[in-house]
Amino acid sequence: MEAYIAVAALAAAVVMASAGAVGGGAKGGGPPPRAEQISKAIEILKQIPELRPEVWERLDLESRRQVLQSIENHLARVQGRPPCPIRVERMNPREFGGYDRASKTITVSEEHIASDDIYEIIDTIVHEGRHAYQHYAVEHPGFHSDEREVKEWKGNFEHYLPAEIYGMEIYRSQPIEADAWSFAEEVIKRFSEVSDERGEVKHSKG
Repeated sequence: MEAYIAVAALAAAVVMASAGAVGGGAKGGGPPPRAEQISKAIEILKQIPELRPEVWERLDLESRRQVLQSIENHLARVQGRPPCPIRVERMNPREFGGYDRASKTITVSEEHIASDDIYEIIDTIVHEGRHAYQHYAVEHPGFHSDEREVKEWKGNFEHYLPAEIYGMEIYRSQPIEADAWSFAEEVIKRFSEVSDERGEVKHSKG
């Protein structure tokens, strides 16, 4: 199975932005620019009541999976790609989630989704969803405007460098991981600022 694993701190969560809050792709049929994708992701997350600690803590495992599926559906629509089914499975302790390009699914660790660290869970879903975007761009030439970047992604998918073999520094610096980590980190950074201002989300970040 060709899964692109979130080895350190990745994550996923949540549900329902109103239909008018976010649009689909760009008017020309392609995805909106990266910065716009991030801004729309923040708007989605802001509207999800299940992200509130007092709500999330009461959800069972299947309800949490449904929340993650909902957010993946919304993010996929913003990015102009098909949504990935979200599966919950037992994984190795250091693995939070993964994208499998053969089945086009996102898997989240059962232990990870059972936690109450909402930022980490959101990070996993955004990170793995970015891998789905990269893969869709590789499979559909012209979808992503930067052809050089797509060429790098294609080569990296074909010659992936797992952290358990090559170490975290090389793992994180390869093109598809560098892009997915920076994309998810920007979403989490901006969403955490909004949430902290509203006093809504508790988290373990220092």
